[in-house]
Amino acid sequence: MSYQPPQAMTSDQAEAWRRSLRHGDDGLDQGYSRPDDVEPLASRLERADRVIQCREMTLRMLDDWAPQDATLAYYPGVWTKGVCIDFLVLTWKGVFCVWSVDHRWTVRQAALVEPARAQIQAELPGFEGKVEAIFHSPREPTQWTRHVLIDPATDEPVEIVVVGGDLARVLGTWHPAGGVGLDPEWLVWLGNAAAPRWWRSDGGRAPTVQADPHDELD
Repeated sequence: MSYQPPQAMTSDQAEAWRRSLRHGDDGLDQGYSRPDDVEPLASRLERADRVIQCREMTLRMLDDWAPQDATLAYYPGVWTKGVCIDFLVLTWKGVFCVWSVDHRWTVRQAALVEPARAQIQAELPGFEGKVEAIFHSPREPTQWTRHVLIDPATDEPVEIVVVGGDLARVLGTWHPAGGVGLDPEWLVWLGNAAAPRWWRSDGGRAPTVQADPHDELD
């Protein structure tokens, strides 16, 4: 959050505040300009703040769950296909791409995250299970629903799992599609392979294990 001026100012106070920001080489040759209204941007920012709070709640749930399940691994902020997966969650029950929401979501949003889910699936050759895309609404009652809908922009089907409340409880009792889970030993291998390459180079004294170039990881 940025600095907030007093909410109520007289016109003289507002003008004095504007002048206090100016200096001789500030580049504002034409002075200030004022948009016609604070909406709809204010509503967008207000919702963004609520989504951030929901993401923090999701993270706390994963943090609390991790010590109770040795097979749980989760990675925040995983980018692929131009989409940031809030949390990539892996357990012996399966692989889950989780995005936090504030209970409101649209079919278009579900369609926009599908390429990220599909890419993670493609990066698991040999895995016969299904990578699930999940919208997590932590403030809602604990439950889950699978939606299969039609994207109005493309007329293509899109699938999304919407989870409310306790994410750990839902995923801990998950029944994987097709009855196929994820080998817990492979999760250990993944965790070791995903460790920072710098630390694996003996503090920088040995040749660094090179990761794939970022431009080759879509």
